[in-house]
Amino acid sequence: MTTQDAKTRFVAEEKRQRGGFGLGFYARYFRSMRGLALFGPPLFFLTVVDTFFANGFRWLVALRAEGCTGQLCETRPSFEVALRRGIESLSEPRYLWMLGCWIFAGIFIRAVNWTGALGFLSNGGRALHDDMVDSLSRVRVSFFDENPTGRIVRRFSGDYSQLKHEIPNYVIDIITSVLELAWVLVLVLLQAPLAALACFPCGFFYFRIQSLYKPASRETQRLSKILETPVWSLFTESVAGYQTIRAYGRAERFTRQLDAHVRRAAYGALAQSRLTRWLNVRLKLTSELFGLSVALFICWSCASGRMGVGTAGFLMSLTIGLDVTMQWLTRTLSLIEGTMVSLERILEYRDLPHEATPAVAKGVLETAAVRDLVLENLVASYRADLPLVLKGASGTLRAGRRVGIIGKTGAGKSTLFQAFYRMLHVHSGRILYGGIDLADLDIREARRLFGIVPQEPHVFSGTLRFNLDRLGEHTDERLWDVLRRASLETFVKNLPGGLDAPVYERGANFSVGERQLLCLARAALLKAPVMLMDEPTSSVDKDTDILITESARTLFAGRTLCIIAHRLETVLSCDEVFLIDDGRVVCQGAPAEVTETFLKRFEGARVEDALS
Repeated sequence: MTTQDAKTRFVAEEKRQRGGFGLGFYARYFRSMRGLALFGPPLFFLTVVDTFFANGFRWLVALRAEGCTGQLCETRPSFEVALRRGIESLSEPRYLWMLGCWIFAGIFIRAVNWTGALGFLSNGGRALHDDMVDSLSRVRVSFFDENPTGRIVRRFSGDYSQLKHEIPNYVIDIITSVLELAWVLVLVLLQAPLAALACFPCGFFYFRIQSLYKPASRETQRLSKILETPVWSLFTESVAGYQTIRAYGRAERFTRQLDAHVRRAAYGALAQSRLTRWLNVRLKLTSELFGLSVALFICWSCASGRMGVGTAGFLMSLTIGLDVTMQWLTRTLSLIEGTMVSLERILEYRDLPHEATPAVAKGVLETAAVRDLVLENLVASYRADLPLVLKGASGTLRAGRRVGIIGKTGAGKSTLFQAFYRMLHVHSGRILYGGIDLADLDIREARRLFGIVPQEPHVFSGTLRFNLDRLGEHTDERLWDVLRRASLETFVKNLPGGLDAPVYERGANFSVGERQLLCLARAALLKAPVMLMDEPTSSVDKDTDILITESARTLFAGRTLCIIAHRLETVLSCDEVFLIDDGRVVCQGAPAEVTETFLKRFEGARVEDALS
């Protein structure tokens, strides 16, 4: 794809980061934890103690088996000699009680440590999730058009699941494995200093293997995420539109597309599996070489009398466990490198660019009456890098009048409504309400100037009361008054529960006309001085069209009413009409004059045909 093609595409291409994750990236993860300074140090101390208990148990058993006689005590540090003699002096029952208490304390500390650490790290994941939700709620509306639903759903499903459940486990495993390796190194240095020399070449090979594996694993994980997104997008789109797909007999085509996407996603998973196998073979070889070095030194020490059988068994158990620890640590480091891609994607959505919210004129709505809405040579596009959709639109919507907007499909009628809501990128020009530029208002205040009745009626799962008054600001008397003026009072009274009657998903238990009247009533409860109606009767029959039109006239009396019309009767009933073509207001005036101009532009076509 060329750079020019990428700029003109409305659906944005999903970003794919490259390169490794520095310490700063991991620091951002830990800084997201709430109460890090308070809970971090105690949890780290518990982890240190937890790893000591596991190795300490084997050491205590080794000291008891050897005791403190002859050369075994002459060359040992004083604290170890005192410990050997103390353990040797214990009777068998007391020694068993000591080991039992040690095991119980170790289990208790591990339980507390893992519960606390997992809860603390998972809470950080929830905090990031909340930040992502907050960021997404304040992003520009066109973002949802530029990004497929599956791409957004993936952030809140697979990526969040890894952030909350997998990454905390990996972090704990890494810290625990590092501390266990540190304890092994300390104990080997104390008991067999010469054997510790094998750590240097083995460590070199270990980090060399890591340096080769981690970049490949990380990039493969990133590629897998990119390949998985089309699967989710196509699946969610197919579920939403399955009726249309089946009606046109295209189910097989969509099945083939989904199968192709799944196959491509499987390539990434297969590559990751092969990389893990490559890593395990080389780690096994490295750890076995270290174990061989320690075993040779132990054999020589035991033969010369410098080491007892207890210490020899203890060191051998450490080296055998070292194999598993090294493999687990490397595997976990690689896995966290891959799963950190999920954190990377979540941080991307947490830091989405928000809509600008200048607030230089707060409180205008509370004191302003219905005023003129003026367009001054408005030039705008959906994004800064996309073609213009409004190309110098100018006109005046006079206060308290019914204004019809007509034009061919794609002329810019609905786009004009988006400009009122500040959903477009404005290159030049202004929208003035009572002489105040909407760009100078806080975006929430600016949008409160407008109420809208969309072309497709939107209702929410819940109750009828919730759909009318989502914030609980109005009394029952006010709700019933609005329903009466919207011609819904009798219908609602006959429902079981009245205002508390259930509304199913997408209003499945209401007809299209009833849903549209409900949207009218909801909009009427707003204090917005300008009401926008985007072809609200396009999906209903003529009788319902008349009912909705008359209800709108009653509900929105005294307000500026702006209607995108698709029927001649609707146009002729307005006070004045705007004719829009190619992103410009080409004519504004009385309905009869604008209709005549409209028919001439389209060579005598019927108004209904030209509008569609």
